Amino acid sequence: MSEAEKLRASRIKLTLMFLLPILAVGLATLVFYTGFGLPTSTINKGELVQPPRQLDDIRVRTATGEAWRYQQGAHDWSLLVVNSGACADTCRERLYLTRQIRVALGRDADRVSRLFIQLDGAEGENADFASFVKAQHPDLELLRVDAGELKGLLGQAGDPDPVTEQPIYIVDQRGFVMMRYLARHSGHDTIADLRFLLKYSNEKSP
Repeated sequence: MSEAEKLRASRIKLTLMFLLPILAVGLATLVFYTGFGLPTSTINKGELVQPPRQLDDIRVRTATGEAWRYQQGAHDWSLLVVNSGACADTCRERLYLTRQIRVALGRDADRVSRLFIQLDGAEGENADFASFVKAQHPDLELLRVDAGELKGLLGQAGDPDPVTEQPIYIVDQRGFVMMRYLARHSGHDTIADLRFLLKYSNEKSP
Protein backbone atom coordinates (compact mmCIF):
# COMPACT_ATOMS: atom_id res chain seq x y z
CA MET A 1 0.00 0.00 0.00
CA SER A 2 1.38 3.36 -0.99
CA GLU A 3 1.88 6.20 1.49
CA ALA A 4 -1.03 8.10 -0.10
CA GLU A 5 -3.34 5.09 0.33
CA LYS A 6 -2.21 4.64 3.95
CA LEU A 7 -2.88 8.31 4.64
CA ARG A 8 -6.33 8.08 3.03
CA ALA A 9 -7.18 4.96 5.06
CA SER A 10 -6.03 6.68 8.24
CA ARG A 11 -8.23 9.70 7.52
CA ILE A 12 -11.24 7.45 6.90
CA LYS A 13 -10.69 5.70 10.26
CA LEU A 14 -10.41 9.01 12.09
CA THR A 15 -13.58 10.27 10.41
CA LEU A 16 -15.47 7.12 11.43
CA MET A 17 -14.20 7.41 15.00
CA PHE A 18 -15.51 10.98 15.11
CA LEU A 19 -18.89 10.14 13.55
CA LEU A 20 -19.74 6.99 15.53
CA PRO A 21 -20.54 8.76 18.85
CA ILE A 22 -22.69 11.30 16.99
CA LEU A 23 -24.58 8.53 15.21
CA ALA A 24 -25.05 6.65 18.49
CA VAL A 25 -26.58 9.70 20.20
CA GLY A 26 -28.76 10.37 17.16
CA LEU A 27 -30.05 6.80 17.09
CA ALA A 28 -30.67 6.82 20.85
CA THR A 29 -32.68 10.03 20.51
CA LEU A 30 -34.68 8.52 17.63
CA VAL A 31 -35.48 5.44 19.71
CA PHE A 32 -36.46 7.56 22.71
CA TYR A 33 -38.89 9.74 20.76
CA THR A 34 -40.31 7.14 18.36
CA GLY A 35 -39.66 3.72 19.86
CA PHE A 36 -38.21 2.69 16.47
CA GLY A 37 -36.93 -0.87 16.69
CA LEU A 38 -38.71 -1.58 19.98
CA PRO A 39 -41.81 -3.74 20.49
CA THR A 40 -43.70 -0.89 22.21
CA SER A 41 -44.59 2.48 20.70
CA THR A 42 -42.12 4.56 22.75
CA ILE A 43 -39.47 3.95 25.39
CA ASN A 44 -40.31 7.02 27.48
CA LYS A 45 -42.40 6.68 30.64
CA GLY A 46 -43.74 10.23 30.72
CA GLU A 47 -45.74 12.17 28.15
CA LEU A 48 -43.96 13.92 25.32
CA VAL A 49 -44.83 17.61 25.05
CA GLN A 50 -45.81 17.96 21.41
CA PRO A 51 -44.31 20.07 20.06
CA PRO A 52 -41.60 20.89 22.62
CA ARG A 53 -42.00 24.45 24.00
CA GLN A 54 -39.10 26.89 24.30
CA LEU A 55 -39.06 28.37 27.81
CA ASP A 56 -37.16 31.42 26.59
CA ASP A 57 -40.09 32.31 24.30
CA ILE A 58 -41.89 33.85 27.28
CA ARG A 59 -40.74 36.56 29.69
CA VAL A 60 -39.40 34.83 32.76
CA ARG A 61 -38.06 36.77 35.74
CA THR A 62 -36.24 35.89 38.92
CA ALA A 63 -37.96 36.28 42.29
CA THR A 64 -36.33 39.72 42.55
CA GLY A 65 -37.69 40.83 39.17
CA GLU A 66 -34.60 40.49 36.99
CA ALA A 67 -34.88 39.15 33.45
CA TRP A 68 -34.02 35.44 33.27
CA ARG A 69 -33.17 33.20 30.34
CA TYR A 70 -32.57 29.48 30.44
CA GLN A 71 -29.88 29.44 27.78
CA GLN A 72 -27.87 32.19 29.47
CA GLY A 73 -27.53 30.21 32.69
CA ALA A 74 -25.41 27.19 33.53
CA HIS A 75 -28.39 24.86 33.11
CA ASP A 76 -28.07 21.36 31.79
CA TRP A 77 -31.37 19.48 32.24
CA SER A 78 -34.08 20.77 34.60
CA LEU A 79 -37.20 19.70 36.47
CA LEU A 80 -39.92 22.36 36.41
CA VAL A 81 -43.01 22.85 38.57
CA VAL A 82 -45.61 25.63 38.09
CA ASN A 83 -47.78 27.08 40.85
CA SER A 84 -50.38 29.77 41.42
CA GLY A 85 -51.35 30.97 44.88
CA ALA A 86 -49.90 29.66 48.11
CA CYS A 87 -47.71 26.58 47.74
CA ALA A 88 -50.04 24.21 49.59
CA ASP A 89 -49.89 20.45 50.13
CA THR A 90 -49.94 19.31 46.49
CA CYS A 91 -47.38 21.93 45.49
CA ARG A 92 -45.07 20.97 48.34
CA GLU A 93 -45.45 17.29 47.52
CA ARG A 94 -44.37 17.98 43.93
CA LEU A 95 -41.34 19.91 45.14
CA TYR A 96 -40.46 17.07 47.51
CA LEU A 97 -40.77 14.59 44.64
CA THR A 98 -38.49 16.61 42.37
CA ARG A 99 -35.92 16.78 45.18
CA GLN A 100 -36.01 13.01 45.68
CA ILE A 101 -35.78 12.39 41.93
CA ARG A 102 -32.69 14.57 41.75
CA VAL A 103 -31.08 12.82 44.74
CA ALA A 104 -31.80 9.41 43.17
CA LEU A 105 -29.71 10.36 40.13
CA GLY A 106 -26.58 10.05 42.24
CA ARG A 107 -23.47 11.35 40.50
CA ASP A 108 -25.64 12.90 37.75
CA ALA A 109 -27.67 14.98 40.24
CA ASP A 110 -25.55 18.06 39.57
CA ARG A 111 -26.60 17.93 35.91
CA VAL A 112 -30.26 18.54 36.84
CA SER A 113 -31.57 21.88 38.13
CA ARG A 114 -34.94 22.44 39.79
CA LEU A 115 -37.11 25.35 38.69
CA PHE A 116 -40.24 26.66 40.40
CA ILE A 117 -42.44 29.11 38.47
CA GLN A 118 -44.85 31.20 40.52
CA LEU A 119 -47.46 33.02 38.45
CA ASP A 120 -47.73 36.79 38.73
CA GLY A 121 -50.37 38.00 41.16
CA ALA A 122 -50.11 34.88 43.29
CA GLU A 123 -49.67 35.24 47.02
CA GLY A 124 -47.19 32.42 47.35
CA GLU A 125 -43.98 34.09 48.38
CA ASN A 126 -44.71 34.85 52.03
CA ALA A 127 -42.38 34.43 54.99
CA ASP A 128 -43.57 30.87 55.63
CA PHE A 129 -42.85 29.84 52.05
CA ALA A 130 -39.44 31.52 52.10
CA SER A 131 -38.54 29.63 55.28
CA PHE A 132 -39.82 26.39 53.77
CA VAL A 133 -37.68 26.80 50.65
CA LYS A 134 -34.59 27.78 52.62
CA ALA A 135 -34.92 24.78 54.92
CA GLN A 136 -36.15 22.10 52.52
CA HIS A 137 -35.18 23.21 49.00
CA PRO A 138 -32.11 25.50 49.05
CA ASP A 139 -31.21 24.51 45.46
CA LEU A 140 -34.64 25.51 44.09
CA GLU A 141 -34.55 28.34 41.53
CA LEU A 142 -37.55 30.66 42.09
CA LEU A 143 -39.01 32.33 38.99
CA ARG A 144 -42.01 34.44 38.05
CA VAL A 145 -44.10 34.46 34.86
CA ASP A 146 -47.24 36.20 33.64
CA ALA A 147 -50.16 33.77 33.90
CA GLY A 148 -51.35 34.43 30.35
CA GLU A 149 -47.93 33.85 28.86
CA LEU A 150 -47.47 30.65 30.82
CA LYS A 151 -50.84 29.34 29.66
CA GLY A 152 -49.94 30.19 26.07
CA LEU A 153 -46.79 28.13 26.41
CA LEU A 154 -47.82 25.11 28.46
CA GLY A 155 -51.62 25.30 28.52
CA GLN A 156 -52.41 24.93 24.85
CA ALA A 157 -55.32 22.84 23.52
CA GLY A 158 -54.87 19.24 24.57
CA ASP A 159 -52.36 20.07 27.31
CA PRO A 160 -53.05 19.23 30.96
CA ASP A 161 -53.51 22.41 32.97
CA PRO A 162 -50.05 23.41 34.21
CA VAL A 163 -51.48 24.87 37.45
CA THR A 164 -54.38 22.68 38.54
CA GLU A 165 -52.72 19.40 37.52
CA GLN A 166 -49.20 20.58 38.38
CA PRO A 167 -47.22 18.29 36.08
CA ILE A 168 -43.52 17.90 36.63
CA TYR A 169 -41.83 18.97 33.41
CA ILE A 170 -38.41 18.09 32.03
CA VAL A 171 -36.59 20.94 30.29
CA ASP A 172 -33.75 19.96 27.97
CA GLN A 173 -30.32 21.51 27.55
CA ARG A 174 -31.57 24.07 25.03
CA GLY A 175 -34.47 25.26 27.17
CA PHE A 176 -37.24 23.20 25.53
CA VAL A 177 -39.97 21.81 27.77
CA MET A 178 -40.18 18.33 26.27
CA MET A 179 -41.63 15.86 28.81
CA ARG A 180 -44.29 15.99 31.54
CA TYR A 181 -45.35 13.72 34.40
CA LEU A 182 -48.82 13.81 35.93
CA ALA A 183 -50.16 12.38 39.20
CA ARG A 184 -50.48 8.93 37.60
CA HIS A 185 -46.73 8.82 36.91
CA SER A 186 -44.37 7.66 39.63
CA GLY A 187 -41.08 9.21 40.55
CA HIS A 188 -39.44 6.09 39.12
CA ASP A 189 -40.88 6.98 35.70
CA THR A 190 -39.19 10.37 35.78
CA ILE A 191 -35.93 8.89 37.05
CA ALA A 192 -35.87 6.28 34.28
CA ASP A 193 -36.40 8.90 31.56
CA LEU A 194 -33.86 11.28 33.04
CA ARG A 195 -31.22 8.57 33.32
CA PHE A 196 -31.73 7.73 29.65
CA LEU A 197 -31.51 11.36 28.60
CA LEU A 198 -28.45 12.06 30.72
CA LYS A 199 -26.71 8.95 29.44
CA TYR A 200 -27.07 9.94 25.81
CA SER A 201 -26.45 13.67 26.09
CA ASN A 202 -23.25 15.60 26.51
CA GLU A 203 -22.72 17.53 29.72
CA LYS A 204 -23.36 21.22 29.12
CA SER A 205 -20.42 23.52 29.79
CA PRO A 206 -21.09 26.33 32.31
